Amino acid sequence: MKRIKNIKKGLLQRNTSLLKYAMKTGVTILKHRDDPAKVLEELVGVNPKKFIDDLSHYKGSITKAGQLISQYGEYYLSEEVNEKLRMLHGSTHYLDFEKLEKLLPSVLIDDFQIDPSPIAAASIGQVHKAIRRSDKKEFAIKIQYEGIEKAIKGDLVFLKLFLASIKIVPKGIDTSDIFQEIEKVLKNEMDYKREGEVLNRYAELLDDDYYKLPKYYPEYSNDKVLCMDFVHGRHLSKIKQESTQIDQTKIDILGEKIFALFLKELFHLHLVQTDAHGGNYFIDEELEHLTLLDFGACLEYSEEQLTFYQNFLIYSFKEDKEAFLAEFERFISYTKKSLSYDQDILWEYMLKASSPLRSESFDWGKTKLPDELFEIGERLRKSMSFDSIPSDFIFIDRKVMGVFTLLRSISCSFNVKRVFEEYV
Repeated sequence: MKRIKNIKKGLLQRNTSLLKYAMKTGVTILKHRDDPAKVLEELVGVNPKKFIDDLSHYKGSITKAGQLISQYGEYYLSEEVNEKLRMLHGSTHYLDFEKLEKLLPSVLIDDFQIDPSPIAAASIGQVHKAIRRSDKKEFAIKIQYEGIEKAIKGDLVFLKLFLASIKIVPKGIDTSDIFQEIEKVLKNEMDYKREGEVLNRYAELLDDDYYKLPKYYPEYSNDKVLCMDFVHGRHLSKIKQESTQIDQTKIDILGEKIFALFLKELFHLHLVQTDAHGGNYFIDEELEHLTLLDFGACLEYSEEQLTFYQNFLIYSFKEDKEAFLAEFERFISYTKKSLSYDQDILWEYMLKASSPLRSESFDWGKTKLPDELFEIGERLRKSMSFDSIPSDFIFIDRKVMGVFTLLRSISCSFNVKRVFEEYV
């Protein structure tokens, strides 16, 4: 990680600097609309390290955008480029501790010894290890960057103008719902008190000792500072890089547990941790326990909302086209949007997307599923006509992509059909 003295916070300061990337991105998308690999490669450039260095000075939604690029890049970019992009999840540039110390509750300053060098630096805040003087217990203190809320509001204004200027969204399409959803999630991520409460609730609902969650300490926290147990282990994304000998049986169990957790969230907990990347999961040295981190992006869905998504999966799994299309029409009525589409292409897409659910031995490391889905998705997109984009499930879709990417990155294989039938 590299230390920086300040974060670019002003609207003019951020957007003037970002304009070069905006123009480059717009031109690249228009040139290579049907080639995601080319878009991402040209955006990152020949020097991924410089790209990461530039993004890391902004924090907020700009860094989030870079992290999202890395998530999709897992399928479309070379391993060399992806290795650099993963740095955006586990660690980025960090702010001088003296800039953050004034934000800490006095009890932390009085009772704790805090390491000024962070153990992680993310888009909204950074994490420091702390030791309580009285009993030497280890804690992790997440501190939010001062002024980051104002910076993010400016970013969203800029992104709206940018999308309009490059005309990537067809004329007449209303994207306001999408931006409202993004803004809502970013606001949740900036509310550390809410994150702590969600963390506790999620822990109470889980009933499997394989999963571990750090304890939240409200007496040492506030809405900008979050105090939790310190977790030992390594990022899930680094298993293959750091291990010379890997027990494939344990890797397959790990993959099964990651997939099962997604089904638990969707069908039982009604809480979905939407930021599913390797940096938000820790695995112990024995590969026997998965620790879940970062619940700022955890969203709660109503039973009515999730029933649609559940039924999409169930009817696709059963290969029941008639029931699926009826449910999809019910969903369109629920969103109060107008949408026309080719039913046959939509069904082709869902059959392909749900194909792992019908497999008794699916190899996530060797699958070509994302490439196949992209090709069908392009045909589906061209068949659609709508005046407003339904935003209800964009973060669940992001979760699905994150889970697929995680399973691919650890190269696991397991009986997906059995797990799906067990939890559904």
